[in-house]
Amino acid sequence: MFTTQPITTTSKTQPPAPPHRGDPVGDVSMVTPHVEPTAAIQSSGSNPPVAVSQKGKRKAAKKKEKKNKKVKPSPSDYRRLFRMSAPKQTEALGGFTVDGIVSNLQSKQLVHMSDRALRDLERSIGEAQWDKQAWCTHHECTREEAIAKGPLGGYYCGESGNNYFYFAPKSTDKSTEFTAKQLRMVDEHTACCYMCGQPCPIEPDEDPCECRMGNSHGSFWFQMELGPETIDEERSYGLIKPKWLRTKHQTGLQTGLQTGLQTGLQQSEKLYTKDDLKKCFDLNNMSTDQLVATAVYLKNPVGKLENLEIGESIVSC
Repeated sequence: MFTTQPITTTSKTQPPAPPHRGDPVGDVSMVTPHVEPTAAIQSSGSNPPVAVSQKGKRKAAKKKEKKNKKVKPSPSDYRRLFRMSAPKQTEALGGFTVDGIVSNLQSKQLVHMSDRALRDLERSIGEAQWDKQAWCTHHECTREEAIAKGPLGGYYCGESGNNYFYFAPKSTDKSTEFTAKQLRMVDEHTACCYMCGQPCPIEPDEDPCECRMGNSHGSFWFQMELGPETIDEERSYGLIKPKWLRTKHQTGLQTGLQTGLQTGLQQSEKLYTKDDLKKCFDLNNMSTDQLVATAVYLKNPVGKLENLEIGESIVSC
């Protein structure tokens, strides 16, 4: 039996031209690459997908754990809560109020508290009950208002500043007045009434209260019933501000340095009244120009007046 073999013919063909840079290699129309859906989505963006290392995964997990971890409140957080206004406290407590929480406390809840916490609570309750018994308060005011209040007006000097004030009954009724007993306690326990609104309790075996100790040690002090006899003290404590400042410029030898070295020395004087201001001028020994300038300044003593002839200046405060 005869078999036929396929006849192959060879023809000389030109080799394909090398591809240009950037051109696809091969017949792209016949090959469709398999692309995962997620990869297709990622590749559609402006940035290529980035593989996350194991170290990055652990770091992200720790960050998430730290974010979800509940932070235990510190004592400062509780103090911040009680410094809030009542509406903000209610908001921070999720609708509950401090008054409602305390009012509903029962012994079966308190028994789980530590002995120290119970002692602190007992002390705070006692102090709050005593504070609610305060019957006077004080108001800062001007010197004129303090003088008008008589024995109830005065000034306070201390580390927190100096100011005028007067005592008043702690009552919503403005017609309320102090009793004779209360007036006597204000006079005898001025520091306690200013700090606490009533005299502090005196225990035989305990040290004096902080109000009495601070007053006796000079940390702060009070002066009641102001008048002409207290004005110098008020000026020295800065309660009364000067209206003008007089500065004298003197030239002399500076001690401790080489002989002949000149230096400008200044002496300042505080002036409080217009009479003090007038005493600064010797009208009989002034030149005509300076006399005119002084007369104009005294009519409206605002700004600066310089007397170059005697080396001094006056400036309003």
